Amino acid sequence: MVLAEDFLGHAVGATEVAAVSHGDPQVAQGTALDVTGRPTWNLFLEYWGSASGTSGQLQYDFKLGAKQGWYSYAGVATLISSGPTEDGGYTYTFTGGYQLTDGAGDPGMPVHGSLQVTLRFWADGTSLYATDVALYEV
Repeated sequence: MVLAEDFLGHAVGATEVAAVSHGDPQVAQGTALDVTGRPTWNLFLEYWGSASGTSGQLQYDFKLGAKQGWYSYAGVATLISSGPTEDGGYTYTFTGGYQLTDGAGDPGMPVHGSLQVTLRFWADGTSLYATDVALYEV
């Protein structure tokens, strides 16, 4: 996950906590780090969508937890690349935007920006094993 103050891009690692069938919502949670690598926000992400061939769409809601409370965001992304991995799995990468949907635009909190989500599946084609997220405020 990336959110920043100067270029508006902090690094974050999100841990996959649930993986079900492709059409059902997926959930990831973790801690968003600031540009110095210091844990700054709690992260909760829920996403759902589909992909077939070279087209696909992903919708998502996520929350960032700060001292002031929780901030809710939502957005839509489209598939920009997909393909097999060296271990026989498959990777899908989506890009789109996000917008603050609930919570005040307090200093230091993002309001809107772009997002990239990469989903990595095992060779069985149904088991999601990794979710990589990058957010950039614009």
